[in-house]
Amino acid sequence: MTADLDLDAPSHRTVERANVPGPARRVRVPWLAAAVGAALLTAAIVLWGFGRAADRREVLMVAEAIGRGETIEPTDLTTSFVAVDTPTQLYSAEQREQIVGSIAATDLAPGDLVGPSTVTSGEKLPEGWQDIGGLLRAGNYPSSIAIGDRMLALPQEGEPLGVEVLVVDVSIGDDRAALVVLAAPPTDSGRVAQWSADENLVLVGVDR
Repeated sequence: MTADLDLDAPSHRTVERANVPGPARRVRVPWLAAAVGAALLTAAIVLWGFGRAADRREVLMVAEAIGRGETIEPTDLTTSFVAVDTPTQLYSAEQREQIVGSIAATDLAPGDLVGPSTVTSGEKLPEGWQDIGGLLRAGNYPSSIAIGDRMLALPQEGEPLGVEVLVVDVSIGDDRAALVVLAAPPTDSGRVAQWSADENLVLVGVDR
């Protein structure tokens, strides 16, 4: 008696081979940890960058060279960003309109940041006036002296006729002595310079 053979049925060996599990895939833990660490580091750097950007403020910066005594024009200014904790007092970008029309208290170069010590609301330096430096002891000048003030320069001794001058720069030391730069008319600058050299100079405030 001949048994019918099912040629399409899988053999016993075929079934065994089909049930044999293949080699397990190895997960490389160190590489995975490194990838996760790199992703976290990148995220931290991005967040730090956004945080630093939030800690900066926009301030006024000089775009074109401005000479001392010149009027500041709109095109003379641009802006820059500085850290919020910058110790120097600076004018913010929102104060541009207030600064335009002011007078440069010192020579300003492109890239200089604009603060109270660099500008004055005083008068523009008259044409031809000459700078004179001097050291004034406490009591020889008004305590309210400021850049842009018009003063009357007088000798402590000698001729009583004074000369009207413009305060271009002033710095007061711990001993209250004032280091000043004054501008005077060319016809009288020689007298003021001589008073200053002889330590015989006194400044008196005048009505504007």
